[in-house]
Amino acid sequence: MNTVKRVLLLGAGGWAREHWIDIVWPDFRDKVEIVGLVDMNEKALLSSGAVLGLSEEVLFTDMDKAFSATNADFCVIVLPPHAHRIAVEKAARYNLPILSEKPIADSYDDVKAIYTAVSKKKLKMAVIQNYRYEAPIMTLKKVLESKKLGRIDYIVARYASDYRQPGSWDVGSVYEMEHPLLVEGSIHHLDMIRNLSGSDCKTIQCTSWNPDWSNFKDNANAMVMMEMDNGVKAIYEGSSLAAGTINRWHQEYYRVECEKGSVVVDRGDRIVRVYTRDEDGKQTIEEIPPVSELASGHHQILTEFLRWLDGGPAPETVLDDNIRSAVMVFAAIKSAEENKQQIPRNFLPQL
Repeated sequence: MNTVKRVLLLGAGGWAREHWIDIVWPDFRDKVEIVGLVDMNEKALLSSGAVLGLSEEVLFTDMDKAFSATNADFCVIVLPPHAHRIAVEKAARYNLPILSEKPIADSYDDVKAIYTAVSKKKLKMAVIQNYRYEAPIMTLKKVLESKKLGRIDYIVARYASDYRQPGSWDVGSVYEMEHPLLVEGSIHHLDMIRNLSGSDCKTIQCTSWNPDWSNFKDNANAMVMMEMDNGVKAIYEGSSLAAGTINRWHQEYYRVECEKGSVVVDRGDRIVRVYTRDEDGKQTIEEIPPVSELASGHHQILTEFLRWLDGGPAPETVLDDNIRSAVMVFAAIKSAEENKQQIPRNFLPQL
């Protein structure tokens, strides 16, 4: 088919403006037409609408009016996580396919409600896990899939940012919320462990805490240990209060220890390196040429989503898949609160 798709964009503020509107949409003008833009903040709505060249007739502060007044083929949700549920439930009433920013939602009840609304209507919904589509990650995964290092033993993931000063992490109300690292940050990294291991999580044990010097109201740091269904083990270190080595967004450290060596990507040059030893113990370090650099992980996900709407294969991060990463977050929170190992699949919603 490959006809131009009509989209209702829900969200005109920070992330929508800085990334979707300024970076993604210019490359999709021949594939996507924005027929409606929604935001409760009228200033942001007018500003983003002007950038997109939209008339005021298709700018809405009322979500219900936007859904009823536009004849969209799908919607994109770029709202704060706490607003995802209401947006999805409204889209479901109009049988509208959904492409949503991660996380699915910021509470377990909302995730269950979203899953129920989408599943009952059998809607197409995908979640944007753009980190999967970065060249270093795709290169690392290609090494693992080649089997040149044999079977995976365990995975180490490290994320660390310096958000000690209030406001330096400028996402929502992170300094006031419960479990800010796990709720707002860890979905990227726990999903990546699923992605690299090629398996769902069997068990998860989490410890989270908040040092005396923290300006966060609740736990800003966490350590998580996991076992996957295929036997791979994983360790995740997450810190919002790093004062030394930084591995912030898009600069995370991943090391995969395998039967015949290890493969690593770190901050800095982001070159994927394979470490092996010969029979005499001499180490060899091989730098792996990157896969083709993508303009943006969002570009790849939107491309796959549009193909799906035209009858092509489903994207990797459809709701039925991504919910298996989301429940890892909620199982980790439960584990931290109860100091007890949890089974993520027990958190999967049932229809």
